[in-house]
Amino acid sequence: MRRLLFLPHPPTAIFARNDAVAIGAIQAARDLGRRIPDDIAIAPFDSLPMSAYTTPSIDTVNQPTALLGLRAAEYVLDRIEGKYTSDRRDLCLDCEVVIRESTLGRAAHLAG
Repeated sequence: MRRLLFLPHPPTAIFARNDAVAIGAIQAARDLGRRIPDDIAIAPFDSLPMSAYTTPSIDTVNQPTALLGLRAAEYVLDRIEGKYTSDRRDLCLDCEVVIRESTLGRAAHLAG
């Protein structure tokens, strides 16, 4: 994150791979005097419960982890039973965007 913020044209938004990385990115940005979300918006894909209690609270993408685990277990059982011979199976599950305070999405959400 520090390297990104020292670029000649630093990003104005970061999509982190998970909430823990987003928390680190927020801290690094703050350490360098950046304001979240005014100077840089940060959002991850994870939705850990602690994300609602950080300052600012973190906008995130909530994934259906219980359903994902269930589908993975079903796939493994189907493979064991010989229903699938491929090592790959595509699966698309609905996710939910959770608007909080780490992006300008909250301002747009409240205005719209």
